Amino acid sequence: HKFSGADTLYTLDGIALTDENKGGTTQNVALSSVDEILVNRAMLNVSAGPTSAGEVNMRTGSGSTGLHGEVFGLFRDKSIVFANAPGRQDLPFRRTDFGGKLGGTLIQDKAFFFLDVEHVIQDAHRAVVFPAPFQAQTGSFSSPFRNTSASGKLDWSPSSTAHAFYRFAYNWNKSVDDFGNGYSIYENHNNAPSHTAGLDLTRGPYVHSVRFGYSRYHNSLQDASGQ
Repeated sequence: HKFSGADTLYTLDGIALTDENKGGTTQNVALSSVDEILVNRAMLNVSAGPTSAGEVNMRTGSGSTGLHGEVFGLFRDKSIVFANAPGRQDLPFRRTDFGGKLGGTLIQDKAFFFLDVEHVIQDAHRAVVFPAPFQAQTGSFSSPFRNTSASGKLDWSPSSTAHAFYRFAYNWNKSVDDFGNGYSIYENHNNAPSHTAGLDLTRGPYVHSVRFGYSRYHNSLQDASGQ
């Protein structure tokens, strides 16, 4: 389903992140901001929306009583059990992933806040393998990747039967890749802010949920073969 809008459906706090035209997602989500992931593989209910390959529901974290947070960092390169690239090429690879999150109370037992940010820096080379009798042309090209994901969330619980929230999320990334298209190299830029507001009301055994979402996905794809 690579070029189908009816792909796996991804939702964040009840709002779809799936590109209905080409499939895939319109926004990367920092794993550190996700509190819960639910995967449905079959027998989806009518609220799932258009999908042909299951559903992945994600829920962002929320603040809690007191002030809590964390920072993290991850570094790896080709020295950590890294296999050779196609064509038996020994290509460079380096990736740094760092970020942090913070949550706490605004009004005791009523209002809470949550902030999260993550940044990825990856520098690598991608292999380009030519078949015989042109194997002498086999080589590689520089394929850098940069990604920033950030989110902020406000939760309000006026009573034990009502809960409302507002979340802002932003994702920016750029990369140079062939995207599986052989010998053509492209420079890709994505910019995707989104807003989500929700209300949950409990009435006896029933929970009524309402979600409003707005997202703007801007994608720029340019030829980078001459770089």
